Amino acid sequence: MSGGGTLAGGFARLAQWLALAVFYPLAAWPVGRFCAQQNLAQNRARDLTGRPVLRQMDPETRWLRCGASTAGFAGCGPISVYNVLVLLGRPASLAEVIFSFERSRALALGGRAGSAPRAVGRALRRHGLACRRVRSAAALEKALAPGGAAVVMIWNKRGSITAGAHYFAVQKSADGGFAALNHQPQQAPALAGLIGGGQFAAGFVIGPPAGQE
Repeated sequence: MSGGGTLAGGFARLAQWLALAVFYPLAAWPVGRFCAQQNLAQNRARDLTGRPVLRQMDPETRWLRCGASTAGFAGCGPISVYNVLVLLGRPASLAEVIFSFERSRALALGGRAGSAPRAVGRALRRHGLACRRVRSAAALEKALAPGGAAVVMIWNKRGSITAGAHYFAVQKSADGGFAALNHQPQQAPALAGLIGGGQFAAGFVIGPPAGQE
């Protein structure tokens, strides 16, 4: 690799670290109560309960309010938590999950910059799910038991943050493969197949490590 390539790679890694460790914690603040209550009232009129969100840009989902933005643009964090609840058979309301993100330190720049990773873990715990953060795709694959679910955050383009990030829910099947909700592709034999040209940023595994149930 050329020296320029090495330097660019170093800057990319630094930018990713700064985004996760500095930007998101500083930029994530509660949405004002009045705005959040208005959004909740609007979202309840077309709420989703008990069925997964397959694509956040579908008409029934994309125009739900999410902070100062919409679920279609900035809702993948709340949607990933909602989808995990659905996968695990827990009572779930997408409108209520979005509201809980709005009223906690979860949405960066009011939703204009998506969700803070640490807030996703807190949201899962608020909804009664024990979870732990893992820092690599390999660690997530090892930790997740068949039938178990997790939330994955990826950078959309490897080595870059300018293409943005995306959260999605995954579930491990009995044969060791993975299925994803609100993500393309929807199935792959390994997590790397779901990540594709993106890059793993963070993961939140629900429940105890595999083999310790």
